[in-house]
Parts: sequence; structure tokens; C-alpha cells
Amino acid sequence: MYSSQDLLHQASKALAQPLQTHQTQAGSQSELEHFGLLTNELFGQMQDMFGRKYTSRFGSDQEVDKTKRMWAVSLMKERISTQQITFALEQVLYLRMSWPPELTEFLALCDHEDVTGIPSLEDASNRIIECNTKYRFEKECYQRKYLSHPFMSVLNQRCARFVNLDIKTFNKHMDREYRRALMQLKIGQLPQVLPALPPPELPYATQDYQSKNPNNSFMQRINDVRNLFKAKND
Repeated sequence: MYSSQDLLHQASKALAQPLQTHQTQAGSQSELEHFGLLTNELFGQMQDMFGRKYTSRFGSDQEVDKTKRMWAVSLMKERISTQQITFALEQVLYLRMSWPPELTEFLALCDHEDVTGIPSLEDASNRIIECNTKYRFEKECYQRKYLSHPFMSVLNQRCARFVNLDIKTFNKHMDREYRRALMQLKIGQLPQVLPALPPPELPYATQDYQSKNPNNSFMQRINDVRNLFKAKND
């Protein structure tokens, strides 16, 4: 029977070698097969980490195969990279998890900000709220520091207008746009946030502007307003 130190030592040795990417020529291996190979390696390393706790979860080889297919399909749909899988396995070890993680737990580890650069939904929501409320007069500085990632820039553009509504409405839009932007990022279709256009030049709004047409009704109204304010100030 392995001791806890033995399991940690085996897991450390496994993680010392990066997962194989299994990149092959186009047409020789399907995308699902690629993730199937990654899943086989993933389950093998978890078996080394957890020993009997891993094998006791499955009643038969058929159940193991069914579980592996579910994981492979999910990893493929979520566009999980080899780097993310390796990071998640490291977290399983360093967090001293007592049991092998469930699929949703493992996907959450794969999506950690330390490996993806993407904050969690809760953190992203807090940053957008702060940017558009507490730091609204220092927005550019705050955006450079906390919203500079293209993902966060897109999310802020889509959700900032809902910040001043009730929190339920904001959370609803935030949850939807977060998932939408995350998938667009994973498949390489995240739109680019264009910089805001400079304010238009309005020469007729300045006090010294003289219209070429003295009968311009618009300019006459502007002058009337100017004269009104001037008279009040005097």
C-alpha cells in the first residue's frame, strides 16, 4: 500500500514530464481522438496520484471508458489546452485534494486565471463594477491595470451600461456575455475593441466663431443663449 508521501512522489515525477500534445498531420487523426489521447494520459496521472481512491470510483472497464469519453468530449468543447491540463494536475497535487476531481471541478482548475489570464466570473464582475462606479473618473488608468486583456476589454464594452441597473439585471447580462466572450476567445473569434473616436471639432461652439452667413438662425440662437448667460453673470 502506498503512503501519502509515495503518492506525492509519483505525482511529482509524472508532472515533471509535460503531457504529449499528439499533434499529427491533417486528416490522420480526428480532434476527438486527439483529446481522447490527452484524456488517457490525464486519467493515468490521476491514477498515480490517488491509487485505490481512483480505481474505487469505477465499477467496470465499461464505466471507465464511458467516463473517459465524457471527459474527452468536454475538454474538446471547452478548447482546453495541454498547458491548462498540466496546470490543473499541478493544482490537484498542490491543493492536496483528497479525492480525484469531478469533471466540472477539473474544468474550473483548467480555467484558472494563473494559466489563462482570464479572471473568474465573480472577479470580472467586480472589476467592471469598480471601473464604472468607484473609479469612473480614473477609468483609463483602471482599464490599463485591470481590463487590459482583450477578453476583459470586450466584456467591459458589452456590460458596462448595465452597471447602474439593478444587480440582478447586471448579473444576468454578465453571466451570458462572460460565457459568450470566453468561447469566442477559445475559438479565436473574439472581436477587437476599437479605441473611441476623438470628439468632433465644433468651431461654431467657440465664442470667437463668426458665421459666414449673418442670417444663420442656428448661430443666432447660440448668440442669444450666450448673451443670456452673460447678462446673468454681469
